[in-house]
Parts: sequence; C-alpha cells; structure tokens
Amino acid sequence: MAKIVGIIDVVKLNELGIAMQCEAEISRFKNLSATIGKEGTIGLDPEKIDPKSYTKHLLKNGSSSEKRILLSHLRSMLIYKNKTVEIAHE
Repeated sequence: MAKIVGIIDVVKLNELGIAMQCEAEISRFKNLSATIGKEGTIGLDPEKIDPKSYTKHLLKNGSSSEKRILLSHLRSMLIYKNKTVEIAHE
C-alpha cells in the first residue's frame, strides 16, 4: 500500500464515491460521540476534506475492507509489475 500512497497524487479518483465514504465515516464517528456523551464536539465538514488526503489516510490506516472499497473508486488503472506499482497509460 505504501507504493500506492506514493503515486496517489497523480491517480484519477472518483471523488464523489470517496466523499460518500468519508461522509459515512464521519456520521459513524458522530454517532459514537453521541453514544458516549460527547455530542456536538465534532466540527468536521465532509465538503472541506481533500479526497486525496483522505485516500492516503485510509490506505495507511484503514481496514482491509475499507481499502478494497477505496480502491474501487480509482479511475486510473494500476499495474503491479516487477514489485512496482505503475499507472497504465490510456
């Protein structure tokens, strides 16, 4: 995943799909905060979150299923060859 993180700045992303995934995670976190009595302390706005930064965060810290979903939102084709990850030229 570290190799993909290194090239994520030049990869084309489905930003709508990533934004929806980010909104779901923020909603889940707000629900957790409300459950433990910390409601209203979260000031996250999904519209202000950079999709590429969120993508890098998930690739570094996300679960396997989150990474799999995230990789489905890539518009660029990645090629894994000779232990390197490259972007396919269209």
